[in-house]
Amino acid sequence: DFKPKFKNENWNELDLLMKTPKIEDINCNGPNKQVVAGYGRNSFNTNIVFKDNKEINEFIDKILRDMNVFTQEKVINLRLKNGFSLHAILGGGIINSRFILKREGI
Repeated sequence: DFKPKFKNENWNELDLLMKTPKIEDINCNGPNKQVVAGYGRNSFNTNIVFKDNKEINEFIDKILRDMNVFTQEKVINLRLKNGFSLHAILGGGIINSRFILKREGI
C-alpha cells in the first residue's frame, strides 16, 4: 500500500479519499482552491486547500521521492502503487502548481 510519510494534514485527508472505493479522481487546481473529488458524473469540494505553490510542489515531490522517482521535469505523469495515477504540473512564478489523482481502470 502506497502511503508517503508526509506530515501534512492534506495528505491524511487525500489518503482517506483515495481509500474510498467510489472516488475516481481528485483534482487540485492550484493554491488557495478547494480540492475537488469526483465519482461518476458527480463531484464535491473538499475542505482540503493547499496554501501556495510551494506546499503543492512539496506534496508532489514527496510522492515522487517515495516512489524513487527523481526528475527535473515540470510535468509529471506517474502510476502509483495504490491504483491511482498522478498527473501534475510543478509551478512557480506565474504558473500555478496543480495535480490530478485518477483511479486507474475506471
